[in-house]
Amino acid sequence: MAWCEWWITDDCCGVFCGFTTNLLLSYAAFVQTYFVLGPWWGYFHPITLCYLALTVMAALCHARTQFTNPGAVPLDNENLIDLENQNLMENSRTRRYCKTCQQYKPLEAHHCSTCHRCIIRMDHHCPWVNNCVAMFNQKYFLQFLLYTGCQCLFCLVSLSSRFFYCSKQPYPTDENGRIIRNADLMKHVFNGDDPMCNPSPIDVLLCVLNFIEGILFGLFTFIMLFDQLSAIFSNTPYIDQIKGKKGAKKQRYQCLVDVFGEPFAVSWFFPTPLTQQMKRNWMAMSNHYG
Repeated sequence: MAWCEWWITDDCCGVFCGFTTNLLLSYAAFVQTYFVLGPWWGYFHPITLCYLALTVMAALCHARTQFTNPGAVPLDNENLIDLENQNLMENSRTRRYCKTCQQYKPLEAHHCSTCHRCIIRMDHHCPWVNNCVAMFNQKYFLQFLLYTGCQCLFCLVSLSSRFFYCSKQPYPTDENGRIIRNADLMKHVFNGDDPMCNPSPIDVLLCVLNFIEGILFGLFTFIMLFDQLSAIFSNTPYIDQIKGKKGAKKQRYQCLVDVFGEPFAVSWFFPTPLTQQMKRNWMAMSNHYG
């Protein structure tokens, strides 16, 4: 059955959103490394390297989500159908026909007007990854949400820690013990002793924007992660939920195994290639009509 693992969606809005997502990841990494973690802990300190690792993982998972074929039905699928042995639903002897793709649509496929293809186990089309989130890239999407959410949480903790640390530092005083408030040293500062607490105006501005970014996108990614897990555990993609459909009941662990394509392993946390089991499941679903 003809199939290619990589593809690109030529949606202008999606391309812009995907680029913006990477830009925001890079911006947060720059602010944290250059203005917060680097000067405070050191550029090669484990804390700094841990944050950079989260950034790299988020970017890799985003790329895998964006450029992985989500599970599109092959355009030559009709020529490969075994009409005698095809898997039809017991209560249906007809096959759905997609007028756009001009071919029969498998039971668990939905047509995406943005990707211009029928997608197996489609959950939704996400402009932030410029792709459908479906059978083949949902695990990458989960990883992207997890690492991006952790990155946002990391930003909030580091910036808050810097603020509270600097607010408790002693202010510079003169020989009489009085706080020096008009000295040049006190411009744009928490105090004048620690360089970490003597930020420039651009430092303050970038950190404030980074803090706002952490709040907004942290909430967004964790809410999306919870929403995705809810859809997975119910074995019902979001688009099917809208149509009032419900998937067969399964154990939650089995639902996750179906998404990741293998039993629990370290590879669940890395954007590893698709497993052979996932490809076999996709081929079976591509020949399942109703």
